[in-house]
Amino acid sequence: MAIESKMSRPMFGATEEKKGTKGYLILSSVIVLFLILVSVWSFFFAGKISFSSDYQAVFLDNGQVYFGAIFNENTDYYRLTDVYYLQSGYNMQADSDVALVKLGKEMHGPEDEMFISKQHILFIEDLTEESKVVQAIQTYKKQ
Repeated sequence: MAIESKMSRPMFGATEEKKGTKGYLILSSVIVLFLILVSVWSFFFAGKISFSSDYQAVFLDNGQVYFGAIFNENTDYYRLTDVYYLQSGYNMQADSDVALVKLGKEMHGPEDEMFISKQHILFIEDLTEESKVVQAIQTYKKQ
């Protein structure tokens, strides 16, 4: 009889409604719903950045640096407005005044707005009010 009683029990892993199956289904449903909500949130809001100052320096992988107000358009591009860049031949590390060129004054007449691919941005820095670049921008705007 001992052999018969062991054979009548279900084998390990056999499908049998167990206690707590309903709780397991509820828990797994909550987890799936949570993951869906996180995915939706990250689609609409992930990658959003905010800066504390009015101007940022955007360093690109080609060595160019642009200055302006940057906005995340939640696409593959950042939008940079009120754009300035260093005039060729000037060194940002030097103690002399920083000479900037306002975008839009070039021969081809671009608008004062750029869309920069996120893939080509190395890093972005907030500029302080004490920055020589910000001071040069403010001087330019007063003229």
